[in-house]
Amino acid sequence: MKKKIIIIASIVLLLSAFAVLADSIDFFGLLDIQGKVGPLAHKVMDTIDQSADADGRCVIAINELTDFDWDTMVAAGWLSPLKEIKELPKGVRERNGIWSYLIFLKDGKVVYREAYRASVETSYKFNLNIPGESHRIFTPDNALIAGRRFVSPKYSPNDPNAPYFYALVF
Repeated sequence: MKKKIIIIASIVLLLSAFAVLADSIDFFGLLDIQGKVGPLAHKVMDTIDQSADADGRCVIAINELTDFDWDTMVAAGWLSPLKEIKELPKGVRERNGIWSYLIFLKDGKVVYREAYRASVETSYKFNLNIPGESHRIFTPDNALIAGRRFVSPKYSPNDPNAPYFYALVF
């Protein structure tokens, strides 16, 4: 009897550890919850650093940053459940928690996506800002998006050590 209890407790412990680990592993082609950003977000941040005006603003042609073929880009804010976006194919998975997404399609199939942790309380390194709308749809021809770089509100804008945060503003 004692052996059965030990086995059951071990299984429960392993399942609990797996559940915690699974939440930080990228099972669905999305970014993990540590606030890391993917290759496209890095290209956007580099473009903003190179092209921004004195206020940290510039326009970014998304099709110039992608190295894959796509015909539709869905920018989904954190208030937009993916299952409710008719342009997305059925079965596109969402992360638990508050996320915003850039999802690229070719002929109705997902070819690339990135997810970004969203919060109204915490600044993350990169995010999407879609004021007043839950999602926007773009083609390669009209995906000209405002890029923005700003200093954390915890720092003075003149502080040379202040970290930058980045956003695509739709």
